[in-house]
Amino acid sequence: MNTPTTGSAADLIKWQMVEVARVLPPDCYLVLSVHDELICDCPLDRAQEVKALMERVMSATFDKLFDGIIPGPVDVLIGSNWEDAKP
Repeated sequence: MNTPTTGSAADLIKWQMVEVARVLPPDCYLVLSVHDELICDCPLDRAQEVKALMERVMSATFDKLFDGIIPGPVDVLIGSNWEDAKP
């Protein structure tokens, strides 16, 4: 029972990495993937723009992969490090 879930999650994050990297502005970079998280580096003045872009792209890929059968919440946080980005 676990294989379809973990396999789907792996497919999803890889797809999201490709889609996010494809649409990021030229001065923003996808730098790391950790389990179900993507970490992006961008200028502070573009952080809100990139946050909205990542939310849109990651939600859209989730909905496409799971065909709207299950909800796919996406949380995008901003911080200069992981501690600052905690909710």
